[in-house]
Parts: sequence; C-alpha cells; structure tokens
Amino acid sequence: MDRPHSAVTAAITHAQARTAADLPKPPKAMTLAERRKQVDEDRHERSPMRDYMNAPGRMSKGKAHSRPDTNLVERGPAAESKVALQPLAAAAENPTWVSSWATAYPGMLSIGGQVKLPKRGDSYTGMWLYVLDAGGSPVVQQEIKKSTDDPSGDTPDTGAWCYDWWASNSYPTDQCFWWAGSALGGTLEDGKEYYTWVFLNSADGTSSPGGTTSPLVEAFYSGDPRCAGGNLYLLRTGAPSRLDPDYHQRGVVDVRDLTRDQLVELVRRIMVANGTEEEDDKLVEILEANVPHPRVLNLIYHPDAEGFTDDLTAEEVVDTALAYTPFAL
Repeated sequence: MDRPHSAVTAAITHAQARTAADLPKPPKAMTLAERRKQVDEDRHERSPMRDYMNAPGRMSKGKAHSRPDTNLVERGPAAESKVALQPLAAAAENPTWVSSWATAYPGMLSIGGQVKLPKRGDSYTGMWLYVLDAGGSPVVQQEIKKSTDDPSGDTPDTGAWCYDWWASNSYPTDQCFWWAGSALGGTLEDGKEYYTWVFLNSADGTSSPGGTTSPLVEAFYSGDPRCAGGNLYLLRTGAPSRLDPDYHQRGVVDVRDLTRDQLVELVRRIMVANGTEEEDDKLVEILEANVPHPRVLNLIYHPDAEGFTDDLTAEEVVDTALAYTPFAL
C-alpha cells in the first residue's frame, strides 16, 4: 500500500534537516595577526640561516678565491701582517674547504655555505668569519665563540656555527655553516659578488695560519613581499628564486595564471609574513585567485583541518591546492 503523500513529504523534510545538521562546520582559518604571532615565536625556524644549516652536503661551484690584501682588514687573525706566511705548526689548522651560495629569502639578500674542518668541531673554541667583496674589501669581520654565540632560538643576520658544538645531532661533526644577510641598503649589495674567509681558533689562543676562502657568490635581492602599483613582482622563468630586473623596475605584471614555481615562492612569502598587513593581504588575494582550492590558507595555517597530520611545505601547499577538485553536487 502506498504511503500518504504528506507522510512522504514529512520524511524527506526530516531527512534533509538531519543531513544538514550533521554536516561538519567549516574550519576556521588562522588570521594574519595570529600568523604573525606564530612566526614571531618560531622565526628562527624560517630564517635564512636554516637554508645553510640544513645543507651540509651542498658544495659550491668554482675555485676558492685568492686571499685578499690584509691591509684592508682591521680585526682578528687576518689583520696580522703576512698572515699567509705564519707557521703551519699553529694548533688551529686551516679549514679544509669553504663553500658558498646564495638563497632567496623575502626582503633580504642572503649568502652562506659550509666549512669543512680537519678535525671534529669540538677541537676548536671558535672562528673568525670575514665576508669580503670581489675587490677584497671586508663587509663582515666577526669572531664567533663556541661559549657565547650559539644561534639556537635566535635569527642573527650574520654568523657561523659548528654542528659538533651542539650536544647531539645527526649533522657531520667535522663541518660548520656560515651565513650573512642584510636588507637592501645594508651590508650586502644586490648583484655584487662576495666570498668568505674563515679562520679557526683553538684553546691555546692560536688561529689558522692563513685561513681558507670560499668561491665568489653573487648576492641578490629576492624581493620584499610588496606590490608595486598593486601588482606582484613576478619571478623569472627558470630562476624562480630571483626577480626579473625588468619587472623589478616597472612593477607592472599580470598576477593571473602564475606558474607553479611562482606560486611556491608566493606561498613562502605568505608563510614568512614579514610585510605589512596590507601587503600580506594582497599576497593572499593573489594566491586565492590562482588556485581552485577554496581553503588554501588552511593548507598553510591549519593543515590538520584539511586532513594532514604534519605542516606542509610551500611546494606541498601549491600542489595540493592546484590538484583540488570541487565535489560534484
């Protein structure tokens, strides 16, 4: 026997109401203010220093630069006369090699690399780090001491550290890393080449007899997350870590249809969140306009709300957002 029409209607209405009530509430996205607070708490995790610390196996290309004229150096063992002719019997040997490369970091110029040691890092009490331009003029003359200059939890613009100086870690015990950075108008200049010169210090007060230099590396400005004329500085195809000089000068680009590499760089800048609120809002608008995912900020700030158990890298955020397909209704 057929059910009365009114009973069927009531059943459908009840089922619809129950289904709507059972739908999960959409996750609340983190605000930019909350993100800024989060970044302040763990900024050292996203500092340029990490790019050099986390790459112990990376080598630079090219030959080590020749040692400079020591008359231009003012402090430390490199300032001593005829430094290259000091006796090789000094307790602190020269580093085996020093590497150098540049990295993209929003709003900064950043160079750094690795230092290979002849012995374990705990054999040395510190080092002298010199960063010089191609003409031999020093822009950094800094002593790093194992006893006082641990960069853990901090984000100094310039420094060096040996892995073995930390109590326990999986990094090579006979390597250190160094880094130097500045904003535009600071220590480093956009498009200029630099190299580093490293001396090791021993407990007996001696330093490396001549120090070891790195190859030249060009510092470049990876772009402040700003929008010139309301537009984003696009990145050069094939070199996503570097700004196109033409766009950099004109500041006029189309922010639609960004490439994957450009989106990855954009997400990195949003993660750092070191622009003004207006600038960061604009970057978010550009990202949301280029991906189909309706909650792309959750992938950055609340990946757990999207079913992920760990934080996503910028590449994972972009790939997930681009692969998103809306559910068919």
